[in-house]
Amino acid sequence: MTDRAAEAAFTDPLTLRAWRSERRRMRTEIVLCALCFVAYVGLAAVLEDLGMRRFTLGVATVPVVLALMLWVVRLGVRREQLTRMRRVLQTYPWRDLPPIGEAHPAGQGYFRMPDPDRPEKRVQVAFSCLGRGRRWKRAVTEVRSTASVYAGDPRFACVVSTPAKLLTVRPQHEAARHPRVRPDAVSKAAWTLALTAGITEPPSNEEKFMRLLYTVRTRRGSRPPGR
Repeated sequence: MTDRAAEAAFTDPLTLRAWRSERRRMRTEIVLCALCFVAYVGLAAVLEDLGMRRFTLGVATVPVVLALMLWVVRLGVRREQLTRMRRVLQTYPWRDLPPIGEAHPAGQGYFRMPDPDRPEKRVQVAFSCLGRGRRWKRAVTEVRSTASVYAGDPRFACVVSTPAKLLTVRPQHEAARHPRVRPDAVSKAAWTLALTAGITEPPSNEEKFMRLLYTVRTRRGSRPPGR
């Protein structure tokens, strides 16, 4: 995936293949979630036929149902992320991203990117914490140590491309207080692109959690030793 000044990132066949791979993983999880639900319903029916008390079966069902509900919520968030990711890739070209360096004191997922309108200024951003598995850790490590590419505007939303996976990036400070009102610090051209990509909307619950975590960890790290 190379830096293209004129074409949107989604026109790159490798980008399209990578995004479809992420979507395929999500769809596989949906099928697995449905199969787990059907399997547990079948198992519960068999256990009831074998004489297990309904109260015991009901108690055992609670953690399973909660786990499945959390799985469904996670899949819903992931679907929203993939939709936003596609809009960004359809609107913005790939840009070069130098190695982002060592991990931030607040956590491995936090780092800084240059402001498109004022390159001397840095924007505090964070990788999406959804799906923090081995592929996520490998991708973040690669971005910290080697050059990569990104598409989007770090003040609103970005997609960073690595050999391991596509990573969603969101800012830790709101650039726009209203999704339809351009902030003074954002140029008209940058605001038009953000509106086209649909990335000026308020942060999701996951992003609010990441911001809260960033604030807490930063304040804790700034305390003098011994307190």
